[in-house]
Amino acid sequence: MKRLSVWIKRLIITVLFSLFLFVLLACTDTYITSRLENQLFDTLKDISAQNALLIQSKIADRFDLLTGIAKTFSGDKAINYVDAYTQTNPLSNMLNFRELGLATPNGIAYMSSNTVFNIKHRTYFQKSIQGENYVSEPLIDMRDQTDINVYSVPIYDSSNNVKAVLFAMHDAADFQDCLRVPCFEGKGYTYIINSYGDIITDSPLVSVSADAMTNISDFIFLAPQNEIAVSTMLDNMKNNVAGPIQYTLESDRHAYMTSLNINDWWLVTAVPSSVLKQRIASLTTVIHAIGVIFFIVSVIIMFYMLLRHQRNQKYLQHIAYVDSFTGLHNKPYLTEHFKSLCSKHTSKQTALVVYNIRKFKSVNEIYGTQVGNKILQKFAEIVQKNIDTTCEVAIRDHADEFAVLYYYNTVDRLQQRIQRLIESSKYIECNNNQIQLNLAVGVYTIHNTNDSFEKIYHCANIAAKKNKQITAGQVTYYSEELSEIEAQRKLSEDAIRTGIQNKEFKAWLQPKYNCITKEIIGCEALARWYKPDGSVLTPFHFVPLSEELGIISEIDELIFEDVCRNLSQWLKQGLPCVPVSVNLSRAYLGNPNYLDHLQEIIQRYDIPNKYIHLEITESAIIDNEHLLNQMIEKMHKLGFKVLLDDFGVGYSSLTSINSLNFDVLKIDKSFVDSIGTQTGDCIVQYTIALGQNLGMEIVAEGVETQAQYEFLKQHGCQIIQGYYFSKPLSREDFIQLLCSSKDL
Repeated sequence: MKRLSVWIKRLIITVLFSLFLFVLLACTDTYITSRLENQLFDTLKDISAQNALLIQSKIADRFDLLTGIAKTFSGDKAINYVDAYTQTNPLSNMLNFRELGLATPNGIAYMSSNTVFNIKHRTYFQKSIQGENYVSEPLIDMRDQTDINVYSVPIYDSSNNVKAVLFAMHDAADFQDCLRVPCFEGKGYTYIINSYGDIITDSPLVSVSADAMTNISDFIFLAPQNEIAVSTMLDNMKNNVAGPIQYTLESDRHAYMTSLNINDWWLVTAVPSSVLKQRIASLTTVIHAIGVIFFIVSVIIMFYMLLRHQRNQKYLQHIAYVDSFTGLHNKPYLTEHFKSLCSKHTSKQTALVVYNIRKFKSVNEIYGTQVGNKILQKFAEIVQKNIDTTCEVAIRDHADEFAVLYYYNTVDRLQQRIQRLIESSKYIECNNNQIQLNLAVGVYTIHNTNDSFEKIYHCANIAAKKNKQITAGQVTYYSEELSEIEAQRKLSEDAIRTGIQNKEFKAWLQPKYNCITKEIIGCEALARWYKPDGSVLTPFHFVPLSEELGIISEIDELIFEDVCRNLSQWLKQGLPCVPVSVNLSRAYLGNPNYLDHLQEIIQRYDIPNKYIHLEITESAIIDNEHLLNQMIEKMHKLGFKVLLDDFGVGYSSLTSINSLNFDVLKIDKSFVDSIGTQTGDCIVQYTIALGQNLGMEIVAEGVETQAQYEFLKQHGCQIIQGYYFSKPLSREDFIQLLCSSKDL
C-alpha cells in the first residue's frame, strides 16, 4: 500500500511538472514567435527605408540630368525657343525621355517634337518657375491624351533669377516601372501615394487594375476590414509619422509607409503576410521540435530525478538512522519513530531497556580498541538476535550504550528475555580470548506513550546508572525514588558548575615536614568548595561527580590559580614561602599545550617555578605512557619538580616507573596504614628502597601515629605528610603556622 502511495505521489508530481513545463514552453514559443515577427517587421521597416532612398536616388538622378541640360541655357544670353527643339530633340532621344520642353516665363512651352503648348496652368511649371525641382503626379498629355509624368527644373540667368523652365516627360507606365522596387525576392512591392491617398504608382503584382483603384480609400470597397488601415495611413501622412500597417488586398498584407520627402509623396512597401510567415516557418518548426524534445527529455529527467531522490532519501535515511559501526538503528531513528512503534501493539505492554557494558573502558585498556570494537559489534549481533525484528527495535546510542524497545505481556516474561540476553553475552570470544562481559541494565516500563521519547530514554538511563552501583546480573527498574536521586544529582551538577563560574573553589594546604628536623619544607594544595552559605566542602562532595561530568580540570585550574595568587601575595608581603604541590588530573595530561597555559598563569603572578611542584597520580601512567613521558620532560624544562602520587595503587609496572623521570615518590596512605603488620612493613621498606635506588625523594602520605612516623624515619623516608603533624589548613591558618615555625 505504501509502495502504491509513493507511485501515485510520483505520478502526480510528474503530471504537475508536465503541465507547468507545457505552459512554460507555450509561453516561450509565443514570446519567441512574437520576437521573430517583430524582427521581420523591423526588416520590413529597414527595407522600406532602403526603398525610399533608392527611389529618391532615381528621381535625384533625373533631376541631375535635367539640371545639367538647364545649365546649357542659363546665363544672360537669350534662349532661341523656336530653334530649341534642334538641341532638345537629340537629348530627349538619347536620355530616353518622351519629350523635352523649354517654357518661357509666361508658360509657352517649346517641345523637342517642334510643337508649342501653353503650360502655365500646369503645377510643375508653376513650381519650377518659382525655383523648385518638381516631379508631377500622372497627367494627361496635351498632345495625344496619354498618361505622362513630368520632371521640371528652373533655368537661371546670371543674377540667379529664373528665366525659363526645362521639363521632361515620361510615359506614366515608364515612370511607374522606374519607381517600382521589388523586395522579399520579388514577392514584395511598393506603392507611392500622396497625402490625399491618391495612388501615384501601383504594383504589377496586384491583379486589381489602376482604373479600379486610384485612391487608398478604394481598399475599403475591396475589403471592409481595411477601413482601420486606410484611416491609419491618412492619419500617419497628416501627422508626418512613418509606421506599420496591415490590410487585405486579395490576401492579408503587412506594409510600412515612409515619407519620400518628394512633394507630399509617401512610399508604401508591402508584402503578403504569408511571405513573412514563410520566412519564420522553418525556424518556428525547429523551435517547436526543440520544444517537444525538451519537453520529453525534461519529463524523463524529472521522473529519473524522482526515482533518484527516492533512492537518495533511502540512503540518507540509512546514514541518519543507522549506526554504521554495528548496523543497528541509532537514537535519532527511535526518537523519530517512537510514537508509531508504540502504537503497533496496543494489546501488549511496552518497555525501553538500556544496556551498558560495565567497565568497558578497562576492556579497551587491556585488550586494545580493536578488540573493544569487535566486542561491541558482536554484542550488537546478540542484541539483534534476541528481539522480534518485525516490531521491536534495538539501537546503539554511543560507546557501549545500547537500548531496546520491547513488547511484553507480563513483567516476568520481560525479565526472562532480559536475563536471556545477559546470559547470551556473558562470554564473548574475540581473537582467541574469552572475554567476560557484565551488563548494567535499566528498565523503564512505558505507561503513557504520549510522554516524549527523551523523557522515557532519560528515565531508563537513570535506572541503568543506578544498576552500575549494584551486583552484576541484576536489573534495575525505574522508580520515582531513582528520579529524585537523579534530580538531586542534577542539582549538585548545576551547583558545581555555578561554583566554577563564581570561582568558589579554593586551595587548602597540608604541610609537609622534614622527617628528621620536623621543619615545614612544603605543602600540598587540596581543593575545598566555599559554598555561598558559608560551609566548606571537601573533595568527597564534588570530585567524583566532577570527574564523571568531565569538568574536574576546570576545578584544577581554579586551585592552581588560587595557589599562585597566595604565593604572589606572600612573596610581596615578605612572608616565608615553601613549594606547593598541585595535583594535575588526567584531563590535562593528554594535552601538552596545557603546560603552556599553566606557565602563563605563573608568569602573570610573577612566581618562580621552584615554588610550584606538579603531582601526577600513578593511575595516569596506564593511559599513555609515551605521552606522559613527553609531558614530564616538558615540566622539567619549565623548571617544575614532578611528583608521583598514590604510588602502589595504580598497578603500574616497575619498568614504567623506571622509564619515567619522576623527582619524588609519594607512598599512598593505604600502605602507611598497613605499617605494623609483617606484610605492610615489608611493602613500605621495599617502596622506600625502590625510590631511593631510582634517585627519588620519598614522601609518606596519611601519617597519623607516632609508630608510623618512627618506622618511616628509621627506614629512610625523608618527608612526612599527615595528621600526625597537621591536617589540611586554610591559607590563613597555614601561613600563620609557617610563620610561627620559622620564628622557632
